[in-house]
Amino acid sequence: PAILKPLKGFGGSEVFYVRRGETANTNQYMESIKKSSYIMAQEYIPAARTGDKRVLMLHGNVITVQGYAAAYKRVSVKGDIRNNIHIGGIRKRTTLSPEEVATCNSIGPLLRKIGLWFVGLDMAGGKIMEINVFTPGGIHNINEIYGINVGAHVIEQLELHVRLMRTSKMPDSTFPSNPALILEQSKEIQLAAQ
Repeated sequence: PAILKPLKGFGGSEVFYVRRGETANTNQYMESIKKSSYIMAQEYIPAARTGDKRVLMLHGNVITVQGYAAAYKRVSVKGDIRNNIHIGGIRKRTTLSPEEVATCNSIGPLLRKIGLWFVGLDMAGGKIMEINVFTPGGIHNINEIYGINVGAHVIEQLELHVRLMRTSKMPDSTFPSNPALILEQSKEIQLAAQ
């Protein structure tokens, strides 16, 4: 089985579950998706039936604030394969196993290399299902669940990086190289921190 969805999608919109060998509706799914975006196909991970975890990463590492990993579990409403909060999914506290933290951090060097400074990972069954780049999402959910301020932490780190760059104590390659992405992420962080 697989999940078909728009590459630029968010919030669970236009997400379709395709059974192995299913062909009857596949063309309709694809036509619907490609109206707004490229089509992305993901392996369906059965463990996602009981929920997935959104994990926020900063500069290639799992964010930790006041002893809490910046992560929460998303559980779907009954009868839906999507765990998105926007469509009625329920958010819950979660912990990350040492193996899950290692899996997340294992992609840290690649994220830093390609300039992805702030991302949200979706995980289930110990696997990373996707990396959310333009809409990492979840800061306000994590803040409310744990009573912490992830947005303030992210902004502090951004300010620290800017100060270090100005004093030439940090090579440019360790900072995001895509100004549009920095601007987009900064807007989201500021909104979530309010």
